[in-house]
Amino acid sequence: MEKRFFRRVNVNGGMCTLIKDGTFTGTVGNISLGGLFVTSDMQLTVMDRAAISITLPSDSRTIDIETDVIATRVEKNGIAFKYDRLNPKDFWTLQSFIQGSNPPLDTYR
Repeated sequence: MEKRFFRRVNVNGGMCTLIKDGTFTGTVGNISLGGLFVTSDMQLTVMDRAAISITLPSDSRTIDIETDVIATRVEKNGIAFKYDRLNPKDFWTLQSFIQGSNPPLDTYR
């Protein structure tokens, strides 16, 4: 199995809103600096693009990130996305969230 470049962590209580030909809600299952996995009723195929608004729980505050994503894997139970554009502020906010989450879902190089 190929190692991922970015550390991935499970998210408990993460929500998102996806926009493509309508507005859909989803639950964030796990997230990394490279992308995220979402459970949603949204119908997509691999390489479809969408806008996403992510809300992550945090001890000190709620983290909100808005970006564009590309579907990389579509499964019966959800959709894997990679970020198309993640601005520097959101990148560092997300990195802080991931570094503060324990334990990691995977160990990465």
